[in-house]
Amino acid sequence: MRRSQRKRNSNVAEEEEEEEMEQATPPQRSSRSTRNQAPAPEEIQPYPEQLMMSEGVVLRSAEPTKKEKIAAARRRYSKLTEQEPEHPAQLDPEPEEPKPKNRRLEIQRNKYHAMTPEQKKEYNAKRTELGRKRRREEDEILQLVKRGGNVSAELMAKAEIIKEKRRRNAERAKLRYDSMSNSEKKKHNKGRTAARRTRTTGSQDSFGMEPYDESSNDYSMPGPSDAHTTSFFDDDDEDLSDDE
Repeated sequence: MRRSQRKRNSNVAEEEEEEEMEQATPPQRSSRSTRNQAPAPEEIQPYPEQLMMSEGVVLRSAEPTKKEKIAAARRRYSKLTEQEPEHPAQLDPEPEEPKPKNRRLEIQRNKYHAMTPEQKKEYNAKRTELGRKRRREEDEILQLVKRGGNVSAELMAKAEIIKEKRRRNAERAKLRYDSMSNSEKKKHNKGRTAARRTRTTGSQDSFGMEPYDESSNDYSMPGPSDAHTTSFFDDDDEDLSDDE
């Protein structure tokens, strides 16, 4: 009896020791089959992002995305008034009203093109004569300033204006000449030669040349081309209107 009781006690003590050892030792590594098995649903722990999204908190990166930028721009634009747009639309500029001088020149140009060849010839002759008269007056002013002496400030200012105007006219004439073809240059030079000989001799018959209208070649009197409308109809229209 005593031996059987001792065995039972020893067996109970061994079982208790084994249980204590199992609890103390870490869990052994599972085999491949157990490792490949997915964990049970109740064992999956949610990530912090999922927890924050479930609680209504939206996670953002440091820099907003393109969609967020577009949405923010739309919200800002919807708050703007029509009077103060952030980026006003580039509409076609309204046509500017023509200035009085430009309007007068346009009227004179249309009037010139509506003339008959005889009227144009008479008009050009008047302009040529007025141009020569004005040029003689300008030459006198330049000569007075060149001589020096007791010259008023007003006369000096007029001389500077005359020099600047002649410089611009010479540049325009040079550009017109450079844009001509060889045949046009030949005709131009021939006409200027005939006009120069007419001024010196008073006749063209001895040279066998046709009369040439120099109003379109005088450096101070640009011709009636559309590209030089301003310079052609700028100076002498009032004088011509008085003569007419």
